[in-house]
Amino acid sequence: MSTLKTHNLQSPDAGSVNIALAPNAGMVVTGVSTFSGAIDANGDLDVDGHTNLDNVSIAGVTTSTGNLYADNLYAQSSLTINSNSNVSVNLTSTSTSGSSRIFFGDPDSALVGRLTYSHNGDYMQFFTAYGERLRITSAGHLKMPDAAEIQLGNDTQSATGDLRLFHNGSNSGIINSQGALYVQNTATNSSDLHLQGKNSIQFHVPSDGTVPLHILNTGEVRIKPRTNGSDRTQFSFNNSAHTPFISFKSNNLNDAAEIRVEEDGGGSNIVFKNKNRNSALHTCVQLDWDHGIYTAEDGNLKSHPIISGMYTSHDAQEGQLNYHSLMSPDAGIGGWVFLGTDYAAAPYPVRTFKIAVPEGGNSAIGTRVYQIWHNGDANYDYGGLYEIRINQWNNSSRFESVSIRCINGKRDDVYVVAYNNTNGIMIRTSTIWGSVYIRKAGWDENQLKRGSSYCAVENNGALAIYNAQGTDDGTPPTSGSPYNVYCFDAGSHTGGRDIENNNNFAG
Repeated sequence: MSTLKTHNLQSPDAGSVNIALAPNAGMVVTGVSTFSGAIDANGDLDVDGHTNLDNVSIAGVTTSTGNLYADNLYAQSSLTINSNSNVSVNLTSTSTSGSSRIFFGDPDSALVGRLTYSHNGDYMQFFTAYGERLRITSAGHLKMPDAAEIQLGNDTQSATGDLRLFHNGSNSGIINSQGALYVQNTATNSSDLHLQGKNSIQFHVPSDGTVPLHILNTGEVRIKPRTNGSDRTQFSFNNSAHTPFISFKSNNLNDAAEIRVEEDGGGSNIVFKNKNRNSALHTCVQLDWDHGIYTAEDGNLKSHPIISGMYTSHDAQEGQLNYHSLMSPDAGIGGWVFLGTDYAAAPYPVRTFKIAVPEGGNSAIGTRVYQIWHNGDANYDYGGLYEIRINQWNNSSRFESVSIRCINGKRDDVYVVAYNNTNGIMIRTSTIWGSVYIRKAGWDENQLKRGSSYCAVENNGALAIYNAQGTDDGTPPTSGSPYNVYCFDAGSHTGGRDIENNNNFAG
């Protein structure tokens, strides 16, 4: 049986204290009890009403099934946990689909802030002003809503930071408003820096929104320089069918010019193109793999050399200068083409070389000029340099006229055989034991380049070779009223033949 000692038990209002003792039921106090000394409760303490405790020291585990308040409305309130080792606050949900939360509020905004851990999705949420501002996913990803920004630098209370990272629903950006912006990779295993765009990468420098540097997803690089605010020019670095090229925009004229590097049988040619006034892009100059410099036209017209290259080997053809192209802006000559020796096999008949035949179409209208070089006989008593002019005016059956003059050497050592039909123009020497060469010396209209079947230069040799013994192509043809035209000598030789009207003129 327990003993109740009441020496220090009293009523604060000098009233009576009602104490009821029941066997094995403990003690029941129905009035207000004041204890000035310590209360030692070794068993459970069950308090159903309000409990006001000024100082509480709890040595063991405390379990609360309801709300736990630490309320000090007009001063700072805090929950302090002290330990000489690890300290923790555990919020444990009894449901895997629930959440653990910490709320923040004030008299004006209840529960305005919140920290929530969702157990169902295993992610952490941060709320301010009643809205979610930040989420950390189970994979460690940091997620923020549209229009939210990461701001660095400047005062923490300012509206914006010096460095802003954002996504506004349509676009994303990094904006720096103070100092330089550095993007640097100093990794020892790899120093690569990758910038990747689905369609293009644009570099904006001016504040007006223009793009001075643009890299497209095709690899094309566009550079648009700006001078005094003008951006009507552009350089483009591009590729077409494995051929790299640089294109130029001039005063809003797209593809005004190009520089191409074209592969050619293991070598390469550098090709310069520009646009004519009909908006057609044509080759104007070409630097060939053989070190030759050529003017050129696209289409059926072939390039001609300004300076001939080395061909396939170092020989007399290497580095020849087309001087006529320097003397006249609309004319040019090629390198010398070997027609052959001036004699055939024994008994050594004189050879006749076909050098040009007429052709039809408007492209054939004009004048072509050739130079003939004959190095003479073994004693060099003969030979010389001659110039032949051929006119054609839209008649495919014959040339209109031809003339020959001696530049230097023996005047009558080379002469022209003019035909009034498609046999065209031939040349013959008056002596033998030498060699004959031909090259272009000029033209007008469309006569720069003829097809190889119309021109000995383009054919890289005579169109036909004849002699009186028939040991080459045979005896020179007799059809077409062949006429021998010798250089002008102020006597019987006039130097010119009007083929169309069948008469001579002073050449």
